[in-house]
Amino acid sequence: MMSEQDALKRNRGGVQRVEGKLCASVERGDYYEAHQMYQTLFFSYNQQNSAADLSMLVLEALEKSEADVEEDVLEQLVKLFSMMDPNSPERVAFVSRALKWSTGGSGKLGHPKLHQLLAVTLWKEQNYSESRYHFLRSDAGGVLGRSRFSQRS
Repeated sequence: MMSEQDALKRNRGGVQRVEGKLCASVERGDYYEAHQMYQTLFFSYNQQNSAADLSMLVLEALEKSEADVEEDVLEQLVKLFSMMDPNSPERVAFVSRALKWSTGGSGKLGHPKLHQLLAVTLWKEQNYSESRYHFLRSDAGGVLGRSRFSQRS
């Protein structure tokens, strides 16, 4: 079974192939095909924005419904987070809003379990500095120590 990260990498490769076909179509003067390739690229890039927008709507629904912070909800939020482009500004906005929601608006730093789940996801992405930030705000300090140890060996 293909992981979500593998699917994202595969999709990026597909976009690069379409871009190559687009350039070739323009060079050949095949403007109908070039138009088709532009449309394909447009919808491909829009898909990332749509996913981010839908993720923010999920958070809005949680806020408005005053839903309880439960582990399964936190896991779903982190799954949405992991599916976003790591370089996307929407991802930063999403995690900030998710952390704020997880505190119940109390001004705390965010639910420790959410921080732990984010830390593990970021660690898998090899974003160690951001991962450490979230590990330190979780209840899983021992996991950080074991992770740092395993990184050195």
